[in-house]
Amino acid sequence: MDDFTYGQVLLCFSVIMMSFAIGEMFGGGLAVFPELMREGSLDRILVRPRSVILQIIMPNMDFSSLGLLVQAVIVLCIAVPVSGVVGTGKKVFVFAMMVVCGSVLFFCLFLLVAAVSFFTIQNLNFLDIFTYGMRDFGKYPFSVYGDICSK
Repeated sequence: MDDFTYGQVLLCFSVIMMSFAIGEMFGGGLAVFPELMREGSLDRILVRPRSVILQIIMPNMDFSSLGLLVQAVIVLCIAVPVSGVVGTGKKVFVFAMMVVCGSVLFFCLFLLVAAVSFFTIQNLNFLDIFTYGMRDFGKYPFSVYGDICSK
C-alpha cells in the first residue's frame, strides 16, 4: 500500500467532490428525463428550435450542489497547505483541468443514465452505482482499496 499523507488524501477528496458537485449541478436535472418520456412532454421539447439537452437541463439545474462545492473548496483550502504542494502555474493548470474533466465525466454519467431510459422508459436506480458509486470510490487513492484496484 502506498504511503499517502493526510493532506494528499484531502486533496484527492476535494478534487472528486468539486468535480461531482459541478457535474451534478448541470447533469442532475437529467433525472427528470424518464418522467418527460412517460408524460409525452419530450415530444414538445423535440419540436422546439433549441438544443434538447439544454431545454431539459436549464429548468432543472440542481443548485443544492453548491453546498457540496463550498465544502470541497473548504477542504481544498485545508489540503493545500497540509499536503505541502507548491502552487506553480503548471500545477494550478493541471488541478483546474482535473476539476473540469472530472465535471464533464460526471455529467456524462448522468447523461448515460438518462439515455438508458430511452430503452426502459423508467429511471433505473441501480445505475446510480456509476454516478454516486464513482464519487465515493474516487474520494480516496486507489491503493486504499487493496491489490485488486491498484493493478
